[in-house]
Amino acid sequence: MAPSSYPMDDLPAGPAPSQSPHENQPPNPHKTDLNTPIAELYSCSGHRHPDYPHTLREYYLLTSQKLDSLVYFYHQVHPPTEQTGQYPVMIRPWIGTRDGLHLDVESKRASFGTFIGFPEYIVDPKFGNPLRYNAQLDGPVGVNAVGDGEDGGSVREKKGLFSWLGCC
Repeated sequence: MAPSSYPMDDLPAGPAPSQSPHENQPPNPHKTDLNTPIAELYSCSGHRHPDYPHTLREYYLLTSQKLDSLVYFYHQVHPPTEQTGQYPVMIRPWIGTRDGLHLDVESKRASFGTFIGFPEYIVDPKFGNPLRYNAQLDGPVGVNAVGDGEDGGSVREKKGLFSWLGCC
């Protein structure tokens, strides 16, 4: 048998990869690592925005005002400018529209996430903000962290656990 011109043809075939039943399911946004880095997007003029998020955590912490600033910086406004269409993705602008006055921060965040190329499971507001979700799992910090008493007061208040501090 003549040697193959491609060395890989001489290798024995390995077992066919098995497909896990979980491979086709969308990822759970609440189990996403919030320290996942985000590639920075530069403006058409080559500038960086100072509030651009560098991790998913920073993305979920963006305020309404910062999101307004970001979409304005990346020319996603109404009426469109020359630069608006020069980005890989255009989003429905809220700046310069009547609807933008009443748009909630989650909708703005979802739109901006689409603009920077996030998959739907991260930007879809119906999944909720994983920071809020994780905070609920951790439980509230404060007086009610021990548990609620029968009449709604905290167990700490009923037992006087912190009376020695002189504050309770």
